[in-house]
Amino acid sequence: MGKYTYIILLSVVMALAACSVETDNVDDVEGMWHLTKIETIDSETGATITENVSDKMIFWSFQRHLLLMEYKEGGAAAVLYKTEVKDKKVALTNPRVDDRENGDPAIESLEPLVPYSIDTLEPVLTIVSAKSSKLVLSTDVRKYYFKKF
Repeated sequence: MGKYTYIILLSVVMALAACSVETDNVDDVEGMWHLTKIETIDSETGATITENVSDKMIFWSFQRHLLLMEYKEGGAAAVLYKTEVKDKKVALTNPRVDDRENGDPAIESLEPLVPYSIDTLEPVLTIVSAKSSKLVLSTDVRKYYFKKF
């Protein structure tokens, strides 16, 4: 009987390991996050400029393969992205204005992304740190600091 128990236990462990490979970091970013701080590297001086945005109501909500960015009090349009999380990277693609009545129109310029400090239409963010209540994402020139909401 001990031999069969070992085989069953090994099978369960292998099945669980296979499941974690499939979700690859998705749970690290899943949920609603309040943007609290942005650090930007100045292209001329190389100095880091820190902007405290904790008083602004900017939220990024990740749900599996979607990201919804909302600026609750800033009057900016909400933005939708398709996401792919893999190898500690979050690729944002297919940006759209969250406007279901008009078919969620595609974003073709950076203007709607400026309130969210996004400077390219389809950025790839690196997961610097992901803990239960804090998240840090980065690009080549910015770090975004979030607190779980």
